[in-house]
Amino acid sequence: MSFDGDTLTLSIDETCVPFPFRLRGRIRVDADILGTQSHRIDLEGRHLWRPVMPSARIAVEMSDPQLSWIGHGYFDHNRGSAPLESDFVDWTWARFPLTDGSAILYDTVPRSSPPVSLALRYRNDGSSESFDTPRPIELSKTGWRVARHVRSESEDQTAIRTLEDTPFYARSIVTARLMGQSVTGMHEALSLDRFASRWVQALLPFRMPRRRGWG
Repeated sequence: MSFDGDTLTLSIDETCVPFPFRLRGRIRVDADILGTQSHRIDLEGRHLWRPVMPSARIAVEMSDPQLSWIGHGYFDHNRGSAPLESDFVDWTWARFPLTDGSAILYDTVPRSSPPVSLALRYRNDGSSESFDTPRPIELSKTGWRVARHVRSESEDQTAIRTLEDTPFYARSIVTARLMGQSVTGMHEALSLDRFASRWVQALLPFRMPRRRGWG
């Protein structure tokens, strides 16, 4: 993985599991907007989140399997001084492309402090600002019964298509209404209580195996 300040390039050459076939290709993420500020997602400041590319263009070129596509992208990172499950009950995150940039909504429920809600708008000229957080609209629970919601100015505007459904995490496409615009974006719901449970921890080695010597 390399980053030159505007473009993130990821070269992939891996062996998949549980069936050992090759995964090769390259992902290129070109920033439309660069975010320079980190945000607290807990009141103590033990955990920081930075949207490095609030809006970007992505190009995927895979040789094994032979697939390629282009689309709208995003890149961020989290860092902290403690495991997430130690400090959070759950969180919900969503990002929506706008006619001029993008909007990001982030709700966290820390274990030892009040909830934190972030609502940020990034414009194509590189400027950013906070905006009034719309009320949360409850969405249907996932097949694994993970709760989720989206913030929207209109309940009639919300819909959902689940892309990934796991015992502790869900990624979905959702619709909403923000700043007078009907928008469609990416949404995630994470239950750290569920992640920390013994039965989920017992499943993780099968989902994300740690192996050496795979070339």
